[in-house]
Amino acid sequence: MKYLLDTNTCIRFINGRSPAIRAKLLTIDDAEIAISAIVQAEMYTVSAKSQTSQRSREVQEEFFQRFVTIPFDRQAARIYGDIRGHLENQGTPIGGNDLLIARQPSRII
Repeated sequence: MKYLLDTNTCIRFINGRSPAIRAKLLTIDDAEIAISAIVQAEMYTVSAKSQTSQRSREVQEEFFQRFVTIPFDRQAARIYGDIRGHLENQGTPIGGNDLLIARQPSRII
């Protein structure tokens, strides 16, 4: 099974603010975990705004190196458009970045 981490999960793991997330991730082989390029972009935004931006970026890079990065490509863009159009037609849209991440074919934790 593959796991696709969302931004909040990554931040909570890195900051150590969730013992449950830390414990869960440490039981999963790193090869089974992926991070979307969209999540990385969100996290880079967080570190850019940090008072310790250089240190935050170093910690993020070390964390990212453990896992596969899933790129956002043309196929992802097409799937994003289909899902977003469907959700908007149904009157149940979700946030743009969440939808970009959700298009990934993995389990999100």
